[in-house]
Amino acid sequence: MDYVSKPVDPAEVVARVNTHLKMLDLQRSLIRQNSDLEDRVIARTAELNCALEELKELHQRLDALDKAKNDFLRLISHELRTPMVGLELFDDLIKRDQIPEGELSNYRNMFWASHRKLVNIVDHATILTQINLQTLSPRVSAGHRVRSLILRATGPLIPLTQTQATALVLQEDDGYELFCDPDLLVTAFNALIETAIKFAVRNGEVRVGWSEGNGVRSLWIDSDGATIPGDLCPSFFEVMAIEQALFPGGDLGLAPAVAKQILSAFGVQVGVVNREDQGIRLTVDFGRSCGNPK
Repeated sequence: MDYVSKPVDPAEVVARVNTHLKMLDLQRSLIRQNSDLEDRVIARTAELNCALEELKELHQRLDALDKAKNDFLRLISHELRTPMVGLELFDDLIKRDQIPEGELSNYRNMFWASHRKLVNIVDHATILTQINLQTLSPRVSAGHRVRSLILRATGPLIPLTQTQATALVLQEDDGYELFCDPDLLVTAFNALIETAIKFAVRNGEVRVGWSEGNGVRSLWIDSDGATIPGDLCPSFFEVMAIEQALFPGGDLGLAPAVAKQILSAFGVQVGVVNREDQGIRLTVDFGRSCGNPK
């Protein structure tokens, strides 16, 4: 438009200038929006990549857990087979009325041994599951003497000591007091002492003692008998260790794993070593974590 030779309409000029300003402002706004969208896409892509990596990791963990579950179920089914065979045999003999005269007490002992083993497997598997699912709720209290807990733990093991012809020797003094869940600790002690008895030779001893000094409180269990192959000591307390032939004869079951899991829940360390002469030593180092109220 020739504003020199023709009259100027100020309103039209203002309108056109405003139009161009709006177009420029819109263009700048679109550039900002595009830049913002690009930043969001980049950030979202990074988040999705992180989520994808997490999903891959979770998938791998689920595969590992699924394999562990299958292995655990396979081991449990294997463990259940032994007591079930004994119970089925006893049941079959009763149905057929074929128990030899004078052998009833022997078959009764076989029945109760199978029954106890079956109950132990179920109890131990339940405890392990509760610990792994973090649904086990310890009820801790003070004033529990070590010797009284040991006596409770060894009571159910008397028939096993008689079968194994093993003497169980306990330290005479009461020992120190523990701040703990007595029922869970009795279960752990029972599992450890049962393990020691199964390692003992016939007419051997299993000795249980405790010591306290310099703020360190420990329990030890010595067994006269078989030793553990050196390469298996590090995995002795693992659940899958029940697949290994740790010693000739007997069956440890889940007892070592249960003891380790319970004591670990209290922050207590448990270990095993071969003694220099013969047999093994199981140790429980309480320190102060289970020895005093927190």
